[in-house]
Amino acid sequence: MPDLPALGRALQVVAFPAQGRKVVSWDECLSVARTSEMEREAEAALVAISRAVGNPVPDAGELLTLAADGRLRTAAEAVFPKAPAEETTSRIVELLGLMLALAALRSGVARWRHSWTGAAEVVGADGTYLDLAELAAAAADPETTEAVRAYLTEAGVDLAAAASRPGSARAQVLGGLINLSAGGVRTDVLITDLGLLLVPGLPRGRGPESKRRLTRIAAGGVPIGGMVAPEGERADARAGDGLALPAGGRFVAFADVAGVTTVPGRRKGWTFGMRAGGELSVRTALDTDELPGGWAAWDEAVTFLAGTR
Repeated sequence: MPDLPALGRALQVVAFPAQGRKVVSWDECLSVARTSEMEREAEAALVAISRAVGNPVPDAGELLTLAADGRLRTAAEAVFPKAPAEETTSRIVELLGLMLALAALRSGVARWRHSWTGAAEVVGADGTYLDLAELAAAAADPETTEAVRAYLTEAGVDLAAAASRPGSARAQVLGGLINLSAGGVRTDVLITDLGLLLVPGLPRGRGPESKRRLTRIAAGGVPIGGMVAPEGERADARAGDGLALPAGGRFVAFADVAGVTTVPGRRKGWTFGMRAGGELSVRTALDTDELPGGWAAWDEAVTFLAGTR
């Protein structure tokens, strides 16, 4: 077949039209995708740490400050109260490694090196080996945290470097349920990998409309933290980085749930105990329905929350 690359490009134009998006090389595409996934993980972790310490923790620099005075370990123990000490240390090192890698990438000190036969890795801008795991382990020790900060600063890493689109990371939507009762209020639910997005339900008889609405919200993406319209804006205004919720919509992060128990009865029911106190009661209704995968995602979330966390 003559000029196969040209035929491939012609097929790409028809099958995957750019529609205003930028066409990039494989290396650029993979770099952006991997960095975006890291930022998604980082934002989720920083939300949990921020809740635990009671203050915003926006970047690697602030995380090192918490590590240096021991507050990072205290926060990690609050997020994972039943985890053994060794596991807590491992989680702290993983988070520090993630945040240091992102800071290095954002500062231009590091870049992705891809391989079609192996795993991609973060290396120095000149391609040299970058031992972020060792740096993260040293940063987790309060006695050497500041030495790591000084080393990275001298190397040109901006520890306060922000994401190009802060707040743009999305929780992964796993499924949805419509026409539940949450706290006695008719509610639709999107189950994500980070928590439950509760949306005030529509009146009875509007099931198809409820499904379409929940599908539309899921397609728009659920920002980390599940932000809703800021105070003073219209209840149906766009919020965060494009999420629009009806009045009363809220996000219940798994990190804020202490546990869940199943309530006996003819209809399925669950009680979510919150770390800050109080409970959220959820029950099925006669017309409860699901988006594809909704019940499977719900059962998996309940099993996770009911187990040792």
